[in-house]
Amino acid sequence: MTKQCTCGKVCKNIHGLKIHRARMKCPLGAEATQRTGVTPGETQEVPGPESPHSAQNLQVLQTNSSSIKSDRRRIKWPAASMNSFWQEFDNDVDQILEGMAKGEADKKLQVMTTTIVNIAAERFGEVEKKSSGTAYSMNKRAVRIHNIRQEMKVLKSQYKAAGQEERTGLAQLMCILRKNIRVLRRAEWHRRRRRERARKRAAFIANPFKFTKDLLGQKRSGKLASSQENIDQHLKQTYSDPAREQERRV
Repeated sequence: MTKQCTCGKVCKNIHGLKIHRARMKCPLGAEATQRTGVTPGETQEVPGPESPHSAQNLQVLQTNSSSIKSDRRRIKWPAASMNSFWQEFDNDVDQILEGMAKGEADKKLQVMTTTIVNIAAERFGEVEKKSSGTAYSMNKRAVRIHNIRQEMKVLKSQYKAAGQEERTGLAQLMCILRKNIRVLRRAEWHRRRRRERARKRAAFIANPFKFTKDLLGQKRSGKLASSQENIDQHLKQTYSDPAREQERRV
């Protein structure tokens, strides 16, 4: 005996219809949704058409992210293959959070985040922050070079917008600034060279062997393919003079 569901699905029997309704969440038919009155057999209201199976508007409660403080400490987490460490850590965190997680959702999230980070930092340790190098500070000569370059840029823009009479004076100023910056750069180059020579001199005095090894490179190894006779013959032909015993007239 076939049975038909309210969605139009035809089932073989009542058992199949119940399974279909349980899986598809189909509403019951009119025979099951009618309310009976005081007298048996009488209905109190006539059921209307069923509403379509459309997803209703679901709204998620928005948490105030500003109220949750984030802990940006970097933890030395163990490797993913170390299952024993992770299992022990998971069990300890669960036991602690069971007694502490009380109150509103924001407070629970804050407590959970702080607890996990504190336990992990105490057990695994934190990643040390790399100290940033000292900031580069220009000396007086470098500051003067920078200022002259800025003045040259201004003069260049003024030269393009100036007339023929004004360009002569601006060109002379540009020549003076170029001469000044050339002198300053040469002095700065000599200063850096003296500093580099002093550094190398100190390194040589401290460890001459290491300094020479770094200067000449690593030790090289190889195998001589020529025989000793070939080498002697080559040296004799290159550097010997067969006519040196002969007398020469000037």
